[in-house]
Amino acid sequence: MSMVLLVGGCDKQSAPSALRQQSISAESYNMSVVKTVGNYSYIPFNVDGNPSDHAVKILGALSAFEKAHPEIEITFWQIEKQQRAYITSSYIFGIWVTHRPKK
Repeated sequence: MSMVLLVGGCDKQSAPSALRQQSISAESYNMSVVKTVGNYSYIPFNVDGNPSDHAVKILGALSAFEKAHPEIEITFWQIEKQQRAYITSSYIFGIWVTHRPKK
């Protein structure tokens, strides 16, 4: 019996991210990479680490999203992250956002 192990990956540096740089000023977020369909949006983040390590950046991205779209109201958001396992490291892929038009 033989076993084949395929290891694949992607270049994290080429993945789109709403973070322009590591600082957290209003200009640090690139909202042009956000994908929106109807009342749902995805803010790509693509950073190493746990969400708790990047809380201010995550909240800043949500704030930048609201400023870029003053006509909508965020009703729910959820972080897409890599689950911890023995051979994986913590990674934040992005933020899923549910929103509706402001009344």
